[in-house]
Amino acid sequence: MSAGISSRKKPFQHSTEIVTGRAAYTVDIELPDMLYAKFLRSPYAHARIKKIDLRKAKARPEVRAVLTYRDVPKVPFNSGDKIPFTPEVFVKDEFILDERVRFVGDKVAAVAATSLDAVDEALALIEVEYEKLPAVFDPEEAMKEGAPLVHGEKPGSNIVRHCVTDIGNIDEGFRKADHVFEDRYKVPIVDHCCMEPHSAVASYDPSKGLIVWTSTQNAFMFRAQIGRLFDLPLSMVRVIQPHVGGAFGSKQDLTVEPACVLLSMRTGRPVKMELSREEMFVSAPTGHSAVVDIKSGVSRDGMFVARQAKAVFNTGAYCSAGPAVTDYAGWAFTFAYKSPNIRFDGYTVYTTLPVAGAYRGYGPPQSNFAVESQIDRICDELGFDDIEFRIRNSPKIGDVDYSTGLPILSSQYEECLRRGAREFGWNERKKHTEKSGRTRRGIGMSSCKQATGNYPAMPEFATVRIEYNEDGTVHVNHGMSELGQGSNTVMAIVASEELGIPYESILVNPHVDTENSPWDRGTHASRGTMMIGNATMLAAREAKQRLLNHAGQMLGVPTHNLEIHQNKIFVKGSERSVSVSETVSYAMFVKNDPIYAEATYRPMSCPVTFGANFAEVEVDLDTGRVTVVRFLSVLDAGRIVSQLGCEGQIEGGVVMALGHALTEELQYDNSTGRVLNATFRDYKTMGPKDLPEIEYIFIEENDPTSILGSKGISEACMVSVVPAISNAIYNAMGIRLREAPFNPDRIIQARVHIK
Repeated sequence: MSAGISSRKKPFQHSTEIVTGRAAYTVDIELPDMLYAKFLRSPYAHARIKKIDLRKAKARPEVRAVLTYRDVPKVPFNSGDKIPFTPEVFVKDEFILDERVRFVGDKVAAVAATSLDAVDEALALIEVEYEKLPAVFDPEEAMKEGAPLVHGEKPGSNIVRHCVTDIGNIDEGFRKADHVFEDRYKVPIVDHCCMEPHSAVASYDPSKGLIVWTSTQNAFMFRAQIGRLFDLPLSMVRVIQPHVGGAFGSKQDLTVEPACVLLSMRTGRPVKMELSREEMFVSAPTGHSAVVDIKSGVSRDGMFVARQAKAVFNTGAYCSAGPAVTDYAGWAFTFAYKSPNIRFDGYTVYTTLPVAGAYRGYGPPQSNFAVESQIDRICDELGFDDIEFRIRNSPKIGDVDYSTGLPILSSQYEECLRRGAREFGWNERKKHTEKSGRTRRGIGMSSCKQATGNYPAMPEFATVRIEYNEDGTVHVNHGMSELGQGSNTVMAIVASEELGIPYESILVNPHVDTENSPWDRGTHASRGTMMIGNATMLAAREAKQRLLNHAGQMLGVPTHNLEIHQNKIFVKGSERSVSVSETVSYAMFVKNDPIYAEATYRPMSCPVTFGANFAEVEVDLDTGRVTVVRFLSVLDAGRIVSQLGCEGQIEGGVVMALGHALTEELQYDNSTGRVLNATFRDYKTMGPKDLPEIEYIFIEENDPTSILGSKGISEACMVSVVPAISNAIYNAMGIRLREAPFNPDRIIQARVHIK
């Protein structure tokens, strides 16, 4: 396939309606006789509902339904379930409403009324008597014997799952090591901060079935969950995903959908529910906080002989994706650098805090912070070159990934490091001991390795249908959620180049509809371009061949003598041609043969995206403020399909991760579990004035594992930003910060150790 430079510069499909405000999101949907709904939420971190009085709320004339735990199906579920998957990973431990609440903000009751004001008034009239229960907010405390059990009705402990990777003999490895390093690293709970809050509209008709409009990353997963919850055949459940205003993993979880559905079933009317911004901070899925204890054994010639980590992930009150996130953190640790002896112990632990779900990166950001920060320490103390040490110890092409059992078939890891070091001026790095004064500058670097897609952990496939219209334009239908990442643009570019028609002549279905879209696993795991791009290419090739067969009949030549460009089909080496629209009309109306094709792509590998980050920071020792002066990201991205899309992913991912490094942290009251900074005013994200000019380099070489040759970059670009910043801060001030974010308070506390 040609490079197609002109189409690669095209903007995102549907971007005009988004930036002009014409795009319709779930919250914009209005149906006749629609009701509005909200939750009553728990004021306690852990309690049992002893008594709940609904009489005053139900007496309100505008109120149409009030639900409590007595009114919901007694069907347990997991809000982030990837059906089908092993039950020990996605533990079913939730109910739509429960007699027991497990965090401040947990659901107590749901009210539907004719207006939002009436809902608020009714919620204030519900009287609840609680039996307060012991709470536990620290996952390491929750692991101890005698800790309050978050799911006390189940015997055992708060450990949801303990996953282990054990290679070689870790004890023997440390005995043979010439140097041993041990460190502890911590990352906090962070929020996704999507511009669009969680929302859904449900409309149930017993004779016609159920329709749910929702802001989701996984329309077909949601359909399966809802069907199971309410014992409905999937033919009676339709999930429609309108425009989505960002997700970053958070919209893999059911949040408001089950209650919306049940309220619609009870009232016979459509019901809409949208979380407020405060509810997003208080009750919606968060990222996982983690504590990582890491130990490394190194030989005198700079090779790992033993690598060990124990990671404790706080999954909050319910399981969601916790064990899967912990597993993937284990993959990231195990795969990061080679060693004959490796052990990873990952613990997913319940606490009485809001549930933690999928978050961009899905575990590797937590483990990479520990790995890449400790490597900086190893190289600094033993005098090894940071770049050469990483290259020497990193997996190479042909090595087998311990976790998947698959060989590495492509890697530009070494080129990412060397090119980045050269462009950034890494060799001019100065030791921290040479610096003085109030303002200190330093540079740091880190590297990353991130898988693309779910294979072989899950069955993995994607299907695309391409259909010609009689005027020569093309429709592309698919089941992958467009969240703003640009997968629809990728499909349009691939189809345009393969079919030989203008980008503007292709319309990619902007919304997923489980009634009409091909089944898809959803948008996650950086799978978009690889999965949907390859499926589009396969479908386009088949459709093009059918088109050429008819054109060959019209022109009286074999199809191999034809070529397509500029909406015309030419006989090679001549000016004889027929337009695409004429050929489609001939096929449809003369030959009774509409031109369409459907193709499914099934990967047989799990491509790994390699990369490196380089950062320069300025630290003000008096104010504690850290300013990122320069940032460079270098990625082994495979073949770039959408240049603008990749640039947008890099900038967005780096900005997100810089927030994790410097400002972002959901803070909780240690005695009550209440969120203390549930507004954008108090939860600090990075603003335009806080950011450097973000530089990026793509090492573009076709990945041999697929016909498209692309890899995922949306998570790889951010998973190792935090250690690059921490390493730069160390270089600036000579103090290692092992707990993020590196905010002014932590800088001020650390500076007392500066001589």
